[in-house]
Amino acid sequence: MPLAVAPGLLLLLLLASGTRGALVVSVPTSPVRAQPGSDLLLGCHFSVGGAVDMDALVVQWKLGGRPVAEFSEVQSYFRAGASLSLEGLRVGNASLLLPRVGGTDAGLYTCSIIHSPSRESRQVELRVEAPPRVSVSGTVVRAGEHSTVTCSVNSFYPESVNITWLRDKQIVGGPETPLAQPGPDGLYSATSLLQLVPSISHTDANYSCRVQHITLGAPIQEPFQLSVLSQPRLTLLQPLVTLEGQVTLQCLVSGYYPPDITVQWLRDGDPLVTMESSPMKETDGSFALRSSYILNHPESNAQANFACRVQHPALSTPLESTATWTVPQAPVLGEISRPQVLAPGERVTLSCQISRFYPKELSVTWHRRGRGEPAFRSLDNLHTHKIDTPDSTDRKSYSVTSQLCFTPMVPEDEGAEYRCYVEHVTLKEAEEKSTGPLELRGCPLLDGDMAIF
Repeated sequence: MPLAVAPGLLLLLLLASGTRGALVVSVPTSPVRAQPGSDLLLGCHFSVGGAVDMDALVVQWKLGGRPVAEFSEVQSYFRAGASLSLEGLRVGNASLLLPRVGGTDAGLYTCSIIHSPSRESRQVELRVEAPPRVSVSGTVVRAGEHSTVTCSVNSFYPESVNITWLRDKQIVGGPETPLAQPGPDGLYSATSLLQLVPSISHTDANYSCRVQHITLGAPIQEPFQLSVLSQPRLTLLQPLVTLEGQVTLQCLVSGYYPPDITVQWLRDGDPLVTMESSPMKETDGSFALRSSYILNHPESNAQANFACRVQHPALSTPLESTATWTVPQAPVLGEISRPQVLAPGERVTLSCQISRFYPKELSVTWHRRGRGEPAFRSLDNLHTHKIDTPDSTDRKSYSVTSQLCFTPMVPEDEGAEYRCYVEHVTLKEAEEKSTGPLELRGCPLLDGDMAIF
């Protein structure tokens, strides 16, 4: 006879049997990104419609077809350091912990949950990657010299990276895929070099290092401009001397860039109050200026050491040029030398000796006045003179010998007079020496000439 069961007792038996609901598994829908060397928790959650029966639970993680971790009453791991949380499994959390993620961890993972009798799987992609950091160095260069600018691309993964150099949006180097070097953290680094011989005009150009990498939605473009340095040239100029005896020391500083510069005059090492002209821009883009110092009492500065000192970003140490000031000296004119006897048709040389003058800039001209002529006339371009420097007596002054050479004729050269005129910064008026009227002896010639050597 069948056993009869009361309706209330049947309901209690059904509740005790623990009827299970549908198994639901969820993982991230977008690829999970992790940087090499970091610890990652790869999410996987499940719901069984009630309490999790650990005896009926099986969890499997696979990378492709390769097992990574498994739980089935006990835990099993096939990747060093991987782990599942038992506490998490009891509440539906089957997330996989992967410490120190590396390139071999990248790929498509499958999270499989079995809660008997139900089974469900989901897949999630892990991308191990790190976007590059870009920096540019070596942008301070010297005009006219071979230079190297470096683009450093660091801390990226995976290892392939593409680098291009641009100037004013035009490609000047690359594209190239340089050899990437791994670091201890598993990230890669690479460098690219831009070789160039810059000019000052390159300071206005807009350069950039463009980097392309799989982690970037758009290339990184690191902009920069060259800081072009051009070293100054220093030249001491001849002092300017006024008739009142005031002396201006001068130096010319040229060929430098950028325009910021410091020029200082010193006397025996002590700085002086100086005057500077405004920098002038040269055709090549460099700058030049004159710096000066006024000596109101030059005689008291004899034998002092004056220096023009230049400081500029292109110089590692100051540039300096030194000169000893020499007091200006007026020229001394000797008598004009000539042959004792002047004969028609015989070549004659007149010599005017000027000595012991400083500075060396000097003007010498010859003049002639024929017998009966009211005034002297210049013989421009009919004489030459050379500077014999310096005078051997004191090494601080100069001498000049100016010579006039001609062949006298009669009657026009009979009684003619020649003068040597000298102009110098120390003279308020030109000084002169004269031959006096010349007397010719002997027979006259029919023709003659005048020349200078």
